[in-house]
Amino acid sequence: MSSTAVKQAYEHLRNGIFSRQYPPGYHLREEVFSESLNMSRTPVRQAIRQLVAEGLVDIKENRRSYVTDVGDEDINLIFDLLAFLESYSVHLAAKKISREQLKELKAIEAELEAGDALDDTLFLDTNARFHALLHDIAGSRLLRRLIDQVISFPMLFYLKAGVHTEHQTAAREHRDIIAALESGSPTYSALKMRVHTETVREQYKQSLGE
Repeated sequence: MSSTAVKQAYEHLRNGIFSRQYPPGYHLREEVFSESLNMSRTPVRQAIRQLVAEGLVDIKENRRSYVTDVGDEDINLIFDLLAFLESYSVHLAAKKISREQLKELKAIEAELEAGDALDDTLFLDTNARFHALLHDIAGSRLLRRLIDQVISFPMLFYLKAGVHTEHQTAAREHRDIIAALESGSPTYSALKMRVHTETVREQYKQSLGE
């Protein structure tokens, strides 16, 4: 099986999900994508498995694959989990982050500074890279697995509702996280991440009129 084919299928499906071409609840049919991408079903199946691991796709009991759907009743539970897991991860990252890693975070944050110049798909991808790097720096494989199971849910809420953290707000709060990391305080860094999570929570709830 070609790794290039798997990557091609993965990027096609992930970009389709991020752009809402394949919205929450959409049935991902292996045979359809195999034909449209001109490849066998095996790399498509492998790409779907990667998306399952990222929480973007669910495989139901009938073995059919669907873009993960989320209910409004899940919002508080998901954000409670994220508030704890991500802030704890940043607490760990603050203890070991290097100057080079800080530069890398700043480079990603600079892309987010483009704000409204970024289309939504690119914004979501850049934002995901920022958070992923933070959790890589934390260095806990177990914690990373737990975070990976829930970190995609806010993005899925956005895809379903059509709203998300305003670009400039996210960029500003990422700058605050970086500044806290530079200060060398794990507690302060964790607090800034929790503030970021709570901002996103409130924006989603406001979009629902709560």
